[in-house]
Amino acid sequence: MMQELFNQAIVLNIKPVDENAALGRFLLDDGRIIFLKIPGYQNPQSKHRLSLQLNSIVELEYFQNVNFPNSGKLKRATLEKQLVFTLDRQTHIIFLLHDLLRNYKKLSPEIYQFYVLLFTNNNENILTLSSILFLFLKLIQFENFFPNFNACANCQTNKNIDSFSLDHGGLLCVKCAKKFQIKSLQVPLLKKIIMLGKITNYPDLSKVYFLPREEIIIKEIFGNYLEITLGINTNQLKNI
Repeated sequence: MMQELFNQAIVLNIKPVDENAALGRFLLDDGRIIFLKIPGYQNPQSKHRLSLQLNSIVELEYFQNVNFPNSGKLKRATLEKQLVFTLDRQTHIIFLLHDLLRNYKKLSPEIYQFYVLLFTNNNENILTLSSILFLFLKLIQFENFFPNFNACANCQTNKNIDSFSLDHGGLLCVKCAKKFQIKSLQVPLLKKIIMLGKITNYPDLSKVYFLPREEIIIKEIFGNYLEITLGINTNQLKNI
């Protein structure tokens, strides 16, 4: 049984399934990720082929499978905006995000809106490491993981905070960092990590700017977690 629906979406991926059709993967504006069969996509003159540009924003008219809501069949797609990558960082980020999103079937409208914000604005003050880490922290909440940015994740003390480790739940005090053999972090970097974890509004991200030497450390902290838990190559984060 199918029902007809309309959604704005971002085209994440398209793969041929036979000589005629393809399977498209879309991030919908309500946060869902859906797979749609695209009839006639393989035809060079297909309207679908012209409107479904990778990483573009489109208006979808489609039939959703009621029994399997993450799948359906495309009826019509209207191209609204093509996301043009003019910055090298955007290209690296888009591949990282696509790999991250493979781990999820449903996100939130907030993730969709932030994704659009990142790639429709070429302002380098928006497309920063802070903004990507902010998005990542939002994504891991769908894994029911909420790092502790208020106290030591192990013993719950809020005194003598010395380091941060996603593998151990967030902030760590001197004693617990030593116990888990986690390197100490300088106070300015710790403050930035705490600020990043507590930010709720996108504009506030401009307040968190990592120095080049701090970026190396923060990429290592987040990269290790990405690789171990989500299977993401750490080099993808290092290249941002």
